[in-house]
Amino acid sequence: MMTVSRLKAQRKQLECKLAEAQQNLIHCEEEFAKSDEFNVYVMLMEAKDVVNSLYWQLKSVIHYIDNIDCLEGLKEIPDKSVDLIVTDPPYFINMGHGGGAENMRNQRRRDAVGNGLMANRTFNDLAICAPFYKELFREWARILKDDGHFYYFTDWKGYAFYYPIMQQFLPVRNLLVWDKGGAPGSYYTYAHELVIFGAYAPKLRHAGGSNVIRDIKAFSGGAKKTNGEKVHPTQKPWELIAKFIEDSTE
Repeated sequence: MMTVSRLKAQRKQLECKLAEAQQNLIHCEEEFAKSDEFNVYVMLMEAKDVVNSLYWQLKSVIHYIDNIDCLEGLKEIPDKSVDLIVTDPPYFINMGHGGGAENMRNQRRRDAVGNGLMANRTFNDLAICAPFYKELFREWARILKDDGHFYYFTDWKGYAFYYPIMQQFLPVRNLLVWDKGGAPGSYYTYAHELVIFGAYAPKLRHAGGSNVIRDIKAFSGGAKKTNGEKVHPTQKPWELIAKFIEDSTE
């Protein structure tokens, strides 16, 4: 497994090689403009091949997925080096807030508990997760640039838990609501999801519009036309992630 520090060093090395190769290509193009000799043409084609090869090598390093414990990986990222964080973590699966049939079973146990709390998976159960999230958001505060932004997906059950912890370390600016249209639900449908937005910058790089996002469809409402088949139960359409990237970066 490649560490973040090694990845950064490899990327820097490739960037330097690519810059040299591009300068050599410029020189070859200038020479080719002066002479149409075959050996000059060969040099030009070879220079183009080198630039193309290094470009794709660099691209593969930039777009890199590291399968590592997030806290371990974050500790390897230098201070104030990250422009943007966009993350869609699990919504307390197996940590609390049980849903569906299990919640109904727990509701039936209330009388046996005697204090009005469910026997399992209550909001207070999430306190066991607080140290992890404090460390997580502390690391975010360290690695984000002075004008860095972040977007954190959650739902109505998790927001009340995340927000008090997050604001201890990070500048929370708004709560975004993604109105994704029709969705399943036994009482009222789950037609929206929440995104905690924060930034050290005084404003977005590009106008973001309303904090209620209605023009991006979920998979149940037509996202398959542009995203293809859904491959994960909680998959978000790429248009939503792209909006956040475009609003917050150059």
